[in-house]
Amino acid sequence: MARLRHLRLFSVLAFLIAVPAAIPALFADYNLAIYQLPGWSDKIVVTDSAGRNSDDSEVGENVSWQWAVINSGSSLIEPSYIGYSFVTQVCFDDILPCALFYEGKYTPGQYRTGNRGRNLLKPGLHTISIKVDCNNQIIETNENDNAYSKTFLVMHPNLTPYQPEGWDDKIVLSKFTEEGFVRVSDFSAQDVLYAGWQVINDAASTVWQGHSTELYVDGALCGHPWDYQEPLLPGKVDERDLVGIGVLSPGLHTLTIKTDTLNTVQESNEGDNEYTRTIYVTDGSGKPNLVPYQPPGWSDKIVVSTVTGTNTDTSNLSTSYVLYADWAVINNGTGPTASPFCVQLYLDGALLEAWNRTEPQGPDYFIYINDYDLGRLNAGTHTLLLRVDCGNSVSESNENDNEYSRTFYVAAGGGLPNLTPYPPPGWSDKIVVSNTPGTNSDSTSLAPTDTLYLDWAVISNGVEAVSSSFYTELYVDGVQWQTWQSPPSLSSGAFDLFFDVSLGMLSAGTHTLRLRTDSTGAITESNEADNEYTKTITIGTPACPPPQPPIVSAPGNVTTGENYTVTWTGTSPENVYLLQESTNIGFIGAQSWVLNGTSRSFSHSGAGTYHYRVLARIHCSGQESDSSWSGAAQTLVTIPGGDKLLLSGDRFSVEVTWRTVEGHAGKGTSVRVSSDSGYFWFFSAANVELFVKLLDGRGANGHFWFFYGALTTLEYTIRVVDTQTGVVKTYFNPQGVQAGGHDTTAFAGAPGLSMARLGEGPAWGGSTPDRSLYTQGSRFRIEVTWRTPGGATGSGTAVPLTTDSGYFWFFDSSNVELVVKIVDGRGANSHFWFFYGSLTDIQFTITVTDTTTGASRSYQGQQGVQQSGYDLSAF
Repeated sequence: MARLRHLRLFSVLAFLIAVPAAIPALFADYNLAIYQLPGWSDKIVVTDSAGRNSDDSEVGENVSWQWAVINSGSSLIEPSYIGYSFVTQVCFDDILPCALFYEGKYTPGQYRTGNRGRNLLKPGLHTISIKVDCNNQIIETNENDNAYSKTFLVMHPNLTPYQPEGWDDKIVLSKFTEEGFVRVSDFSAQDVLYAGWQVINDAASTVWQGHSTELYVDGALCGHPWDYQEPLLPGKVDERDLVGIGVLSPGLHTLTIKTDTLNTVQESNEGDNEYTRTIYVTDGSGKPNLVPYQPPGWSDKIVVSTVTGTNTDTSNLSTSYVLYADWAVINNGTGPTASPFCVQLYLDGALLEAWNRTEPQGPDYFIYINDYDLGRLNAGTHTLLLRVDCGNSVSESNENDNEYSRTFYVAAGGGLPNLTPYPPPGWSDKIVVSNTPGTNSDSTSLAPTDTLYLDWAVISNGVEAVSSSFYTELYVDGVQWQTWQSPPSLSSGAFDLFFDVSLGMLSAGTHTLRLRTDSTGAITESNEADNEYTKTITIGTPACPPPQPPIVSAPGNVTTGENYTVTWTGTSPENVYLLQESTNIGFIGAQSWVLNGTSRSFSHSGAGTYHYRVLARIHCSGQESDSSWSGAAQTLVTIPGGDKLLLSGDRFSVEVTWRTVEGHAGKGTSVRVSSDSGYFWFFSAANVELFVKLLDGRGANGHFWFFYGALTTLEYTIRVVDTQTGVVKTYFNPQGVQAGGHDTTAFAGAPGLSMARLGEGPAWGGSTPDRSLYTQGSRFRIEVTWRTPGGATGSGTAVPLTTDSGYFWFFDSSNVELVVKIVDGRGANSHFWFFYGSLTDIQFTITVTDTTTGASRSYQGQQGVQQSGYDLSAF
C-alpha cells in the first residue's frame, strides 16, 4: 500500500515539475472547438435520460448531458510525450473541482462525444461550462471557440389531487355495510360517509419538504390537517382513505381537498392544489325524474328566436334570419340523479347535438342551454325534439315523460342588413387592447407607462349587404375619442377591420371603452339594438417580475483565519443581493447581508461547515421583488494541521504515529473538522487516512466516548490524552489491517449537560441537504442510506473534505458517522480504489456510481458492528 502511495506521489510531483510545453504549431493548422453534431439541438444537449439528441423543454432532478469536441483544423493532433494531447474541462454550476477528460489523437475533421449526468438536482437554474484545451496545450488558429456554456432549468415538484385508475373521482366516498367498507356513488341522510383521496407529485423532481392536506365540507375544515413528512418522489402519491365525514343533511354539499396548505413546497404550478366535488344527499326515500321544462319567464320549453339573449319566441320567422334555440330540463322527482345522463336535440328527425351531464342533479334543479345556433332554415314547417336521459342510465319515477317537441313555421322572404361589433376568428375579444402592436390578443397586464393599441371589427351579419357608408365611434370613459367612416358595399358575412389603433397612455385605474357602429343611424337594420359593445380595462402599476435566482459558489475547504470569497452570478439589474450564511443546512438563525455586488469575503476563527445562499432583488413601482433562493454552497473551515488534534473544548489531545511496510515512520498531520472531530493525513493533504471523534457520553454512562475510522491498511497508533486528568489511552492498528474502533468508557468524568445521540434522529427541515458526495472531478457519486435497530431509516448527508474524500452525518451535522475516499490507482492496477471507515455501529449501505460508465458498487455495514473496508478493484 505504501509503495503504491509513493509511486502515485512521485507521478504527481513529476507532472508538476515537468509541465509540458505547448505543442509546436509551426506550419500547422490546429483548431479545437465545441461542436454541434447534425441532428443535435445544441452544442450541449440536456435531457432527462441519456442518449437523446434534442433538449427536453423541461427537465427534472435527474439530468444527463452530452457534448462533442472536433478538430476543425487541417492538421493532425497527436499525444505529446506526457501521454495525451490536450485536456477538456467540464464544470457544473462552477463547483470545483471540474471534471477533466484527457484526450488522445484527433485527425482533421474528427470529433468525439462525451456525456455526464447528475441526480437529485435542486430546482432552479444550473449551468454547464465546457472548455476544450483548458490548459492551452495546443496552439490553435482560433483560440476563441474553445468554450461553451449552457444554462438550463430544473423544474420544481408539483402537488395536485389525483384520480387513480379505477376510482370514479378524485374524492371517493365510502360507507360501512355488512360486507365492510364499500365505495358508494349515491348518498342518503342515513349514511355515515368516509372520504378518500390521493395527492400526486406529477413533476419530475422530488418533494423534499413535508406538506399538509386539508379536507373541507361545505367550506368548513373537517378534522385536522393531514401531514406527510416523507420525501415524495416523482409519480408517487400521498393517499388517505376512510377519513370520517359523518352524516350529511339532504341536499347539495361540496367536498374540497387543499394540499400544501402552508405553502411549504415551491411548485411548478401553484394553481392546481385544490379540487372540489359536489354531491347530492337524499332523504333516502325518493327517485329522480327528468323532464323538459319551461323556466319562469320563458315562452316555451323550447324557445326559437332570431336574436340572442332572449328567452322569448320570435313571432315571425323567415329564411332571412339565423335562428337560435333555448331549452331546459328539470329533475322534478324526490331524489337526485345517481348516474350521468345525456340530453339530445333533434331537428326534423336529425340529431343536432348531444350534451352529457356528469354531476348529480338534485330535486327541483334544472339545467339549460341558451342561444343554440340553428342557422338559417329553409321555408316550411320544422320540428325540434328534446330527448332527456337518452341512454336510460337514470332510474326514474316516470320513464314516459323524457321527450318534448314543438313545431314552427319559417316563411320565405327577404331581409335587412345588420351591423354589430364582432371578434374575428383568433381574436380574444370584440375590442382587443394590447401594449404591443401586431397582436389580436389582449395583454394580460397594462401599465400607465404602456402605449395602448386597439383592434376592433364590425360585421355585416344580416341577410342583405350594407349598401351605403356608415360611421363607427369609439368612446373612452364616456367621451367620444374618434370616428371612422366605412365604405359602402359590405356584403353579408363580411366585416370591416381596424388594427393597432394607437390609444396612447392611460392613467392607473379602471377605464371604459365603448364601440358604437352605425352611430348616425344611416343603415336600416334587422336589429337596431346590437350596434354597441362596451369593455372595461384596468391599468395597474408597472409589472415587477422577479429576477432569476443567482448561482452561488464557495471554496470547498479553507483553514481557520484564512480569507476566502463567496461569489454568485449577477442576475439583478440593480446589482442588489441578499446573502445568508448559516452553520446549518436549514439556514435557521442565519446571518444576512444586503449587498451591492456579486461577492463577499469571509474569515472564521472557528472550525465548522458554513452554508451560503443568495437571492437577487430589484425595486420597481415602489416595491421590492425578490428571486427565489439559490441552491446552497458550503465551505469547510478546518484548523491548520499540526501533530496534535484538540477536541471537546481543547480538553483532549489526539496524536497519531504511523509505520509503512518498509519500516518508514512518521506522525499524522491533523485537521479539525468540528469541536468533536477531525482527521489525519500521512503523505498528502488530499489523502485522508484516519478520522476520529470524541463524544460527551457522560449523560448516558458517565464517560467520554472515543471513535476512530480508518481509510488505510498501514500500521498506526492513536494516543489520546485527557489534559485535565492526565489519563492517556492508546489504540493500535497492526500492519495490513484496515479497521476502526470505539471505546465508550474511554475517559471517566462527572455527568455533563449533553449526551451523544443514539438510535433514531429528528427529521431534517429547511433547504434540501446534499445527499450525494462527488469525488475525482465529479466522476464518482457516493450515497449512503442507514437503518437504526428500531427500524428508522434515512439518507446520510454528504460533506466534502478533499477532492478525493468526504464524510457523512446521519442525525446531527456535528456528529460524523462515515468517512469515504476514492484513490486513482490506475497507475498500479488500472483501477480506482475505494476506502470507507465507519465511526458508527448503525447499519448502513454505501452506493458508489461511476457517472462516466454508469457502473455502480454497494458496500454494507452490519447492524451493531463498527465496520470499515476497502476495494482495490472498485472501478
